[in-house]
Amino acid sequence: MRHALLLLATALCMTAVPAHAIVGGTDTSSFGQVASGVQIAPNWVLTARHLTYTVGSSYSNGYGSASVAAVYDAGAGSYPFADLTLLRLDTAINAPAIELNASALPGGTGYAIDATIVTGHNQVPRGYAFTTVREFQSLIDPDGDGPLGPVEANYLITYPTGYGAPYVEGGDSGGALFLGHVLDANAPLWGISSAQIYDEDEQGNKSDFASGFVQVASYRSWIDSTMMADTTDAELASWTVTGVVPEPGTWALLAIGLMGLRLRRARRAASAAQQPRKPPSRSTPSTWCGLGNARRAPSAPSHSRRPAPALPPMLGEPRPAGCDAARNTR
Repeated sequence: MRHALLLLATALCMTAVPAHAIVGGTDTSSFGQVASGVQIAPNWVLTARHLTYTVGSSYSNGYGSASVAAVYDAGAGSYPFADLTLLRLDTAINAPAIELNASALPGGTGYAIDATIVTGHNQVPRGYAFTTVREFQSLIDPDGDGPLGPVEANYLITYPTGYGAPYVEGGDSGGALFLGHVLDANAPLWGISSAQIYDEDEQGNKSDFASGFVQVASYRSWIDSTMMADTTDAELASWTVTGVVPEPGTWALLAIGLMGLRLRRARRAASAAQQPRKPPSRSTPSTWCGLGNARRAPSAPSHSRRPAPALPPMLGEPRPAGCDAARNTR
């Protein structure tokens, strides 16, 4: 059995598959701040980097819409490295404030923490589902047995007992993971939807579906410094310390081999939670493929570009031309 991870938004090498609602999800009119990105301040949206928003594209949620005035990527490497982007909107959307969870979950498995998946793209007008965070994995290997080393992904991985629904599907990227089983956005934002994860046997049969969300607390310094450096407005993210950081029952290391948009993941457990993490083993890389039908942002007009706040060097492939970590302004 091999473990695979799929990009939720764009298909680079095959016909896009029609998107569906959260498997096991329920329609809701709540969570209006959530769409293909989560509004965290009047002029700021946190979304998945692989959605490739550009200056001049439009962002809409349950409270309004606005054009994107600036784009800040958390990293410059290939997916799934640092799959976060901050968007500054040219006009404010009047929406209730959302707090971000400042308590970072340590790496490992054996967790059982209540959480709520929310999508603003595939259900009408939005969808939610109760789930459980079971793992946090900070590193994955983007090319299996290839020459590249592990890259930073910082995934909260959710699935119920026995795996299966609820889990995200194509088009859900940029959605939210909230702490707790909640019915509205009056709860800490814990993660941004990035990947569907599943097991696949040698015949290509899929099972044991799960979901991967980028933990926002892992990027707190980048979020704060990026918003502070943009002097167009004085808005900052609002953080709350939840204290939901229990020790994992056991450590598990995941090896995820990426070829394009799909990764295989192999697990192996270490002896105790107190042991230091070891570099993940590597699995055989899979073939190129993709999933999703999320819209691509329109090409931006020519604008000045200035570097975003610096991040540690990436251990992986360079991102395709035009997707570098830079700041678009107008």
